[in-house]
Amino acid sequence: MRLLVASNSFKGSLSSSFLNKLIKKELTKYLPELEIKDIAVSDGGDGFLDCFIHSNQGELKFKKLTGPLKNKKVYARYLLSGDSAYIEIAEICGIKYLSKNELSPLYATSYGVGEIIAYLIKKGVKEFFIGLGGAASNDGGFGMARTLGFDFLDADGDKIENSILGLLDLFEIRKSKINLEKIKFYGITDVNNLLLGKHGSARVFARQKGASKKEIEIIEKALKKLSQVVNKSLGIEIRKIKGGAAAGGLGAGLRAFLNARLLNGSQFISEKLKLESEIKKSDIILTGEGVLDKSTLYGKIPHLILSKAKKYNKRTIFICADNKIVDKRIDLLISLEKHFSREFCMRNPEEALKKNIKLIYPDIRRLYGRK
Repeated sequence: MRLLVASNSFKGSLSSSFLNKLIKKELTKYLPELEIKDIAVSDGGDGFLDCFIHSNQGELKFKKLTGPLKNKKVYARYLLSGDSAYIEIAEICGIKYLSKNELSPLYATSYGVGEIIAYLIKKGVKEFFIGLGGAASNDGGFGMARTLGFDFLDADGDKIENSILGLLDLFEIRKSKINLEKIKFYGITDVNNLLLGKHGSARVFARQKGASKKEIEIIEKALKKLSQVVNKSLGIEIRKIKGGAAAGGLGAGLRAFLNARLLNGSQFISEKLKLESEIKKSDIILTGEGVLDKSTLYGKIPHLILSKAKKYNKRTIFICADNKIVDKRIDLLISLEKHFSREFCMRNPEEALKKNIKLIYPDIRRLYGRK
């Protein structure tokens, strides 16, 4: 009897890689007769790089880069596989590097993303897969493009200030002299939001990066100006690109400056990790994420896994901290907050998970015992 463990991360507490290894370890204690395979998964945001590290799909490297603020250096992980590179935005200009008091959305930058791209192009990389999510910056890729040699000028032909505020004075963009035409770029994203508007980068995501109401409107205005000048100077319309809002507008920036294709994260990860094949080989499929709610049904990796599992008539288990909806594709639901308080689960997610597995493993045994 084979069990596949492929849960998404519990955002802010347990990574997919750590969570799935822990589930495997605990289930092996109580159900030693099971053959258990664990796979780290992601929607394209948090944990993107871990998916490929966990599945040994390249050589792990580190590079010292400019972090989310110009005066903050970080050692970012990336993965090399032949002439392809896997990069995670959260590793470079991630919000994880800043304390609450350091959050500065008007000055946070994607500069380091340009640094790693320029460095790897010189090393011979021809193809970039970039996981979009977890960024502290909201500059639409302005910092990245500036590092790569694009000139951002005001109406007098002078270079604008290197911040969101500088974009308010933007009049013209001049292309980089670096030859980027033979390099392929792919942005991997778990959101479909457009760059601007009610559901755009500033108004949906900037608050979690520390922006006040006033700053949100400044960012919206700056990104609108950026999109207008990109259209005028580069002939590219970025306002209507699905996923353009991802990673502080970097989805749109990758398209504007690097001619990148934006790909659905769940589908991309599924294909790269051969998830469908793993599901076919298994008898029971365990997936999950922090909260089971309506957003789970919109392109998230657990939704895809449940759909594939039912396609092949597999038994399914879903693990979460809290559930807000009923999904008929789930045969057994494990909700941490069903047995323990929210406060306990938030303070001790690892312990809550262990205690839950001890309580529910007989239900798992009954699940495959019916076969």
